[in-house]
Amino acid sequence: MTMFTPQQLAGQKGYRHRTFVGNWSEDMQCQEDEMKDYMRRRDTGELLSQQISGKRKGHLKAVELVEPEGGDVKAGELVVLQNGDTGGYLSVDIDDELTRRPHMKIAVSTAKAKGPVV
Repeated sequence: MTMFTPQQLAGQKGYRHRTFVGNWSEDMQCQEDEMKDYMRRRDTGELLSQQISGKRKGHLKAVELVEPEGGDVKAGELVVLQNGDTGGYLSVDIDDELTRRPHMKIAVSTAKAKGPVV
């Protein structure tokens, strides 16, 4: 939680561009801490942009589809569903939960394509 001095709350910037007013030392330390936290999260891949990029790479990776053994679909197998009327393929990302359990909802969409995109 950041505490502000009365001067900072009133919008006081200082007398000159080199004059510091208020908790300038704490402000600088807070900025440094935020930068260190950002750098740590960037290095460990915890940034949201990195997670989205990694997820997108996985989605765009080509995958070979095979006929399920015995004709039954089992958990963990890749499935492509196509609407016979519209020609659209169903897209599902189980990692994108709209709400958390116990009432889990997952976003799905469909779009026309020349072939299945896995």
